[in-house]
Amino acid sequence: MLTPKAEVKLRLSLLVAILCVSSAGCHRHSSLREPLRKVVQSGATQWNISGISDFDWEDLFVFGPYTPKDAECQTLKHSASQCKSEGLRDVDENESLMVFLHDGSVIRVESIPRTIVDFNDNCLNKDFTREIASFFIEKRPRVSIVCR
Repeated sequence: MLTPKAEVKLRLSLLVAILCVSSAGCHRHSSLREPLRKVVQSGATQWNISGISDFDWEDLFVFGPYTPKDAECQTLKHSASQCKSEGLRDVDENESLMVFLHDGSVIRVESIPRTIVDFNDNCLNKDFTREIASFFIEKRPRVSIVCR
């Protein structure tokens, strides 16, 4: 049996833990969608990804629409079980996936809707280190990220 004071402390501790787990600010990183949308809408001609990411990463791969998970795993040189545990999935027709790695492991998978931006073929399935992950933005019929 807990004393009334101990019971109050326990309840407060549980409440704080529940709030922390359920809130987006405790351990989650914000999506790159809105910062990217703002960069595109600003009229910028270049996008430096490391300038808007709030997490540690070393390598970035971009996978275009219709890319199957198996192809992603092959590009990353990861086993099927590793890819499954890292949250990789087939890419839908309306998106691109940005896959961030730290120490060779996937630490984040970010879905970028094609309504925000399309990545050209030169950007896909390649390793971009943090130091060189800067892309050109071109306004075509749709806004495109271009790698030369």
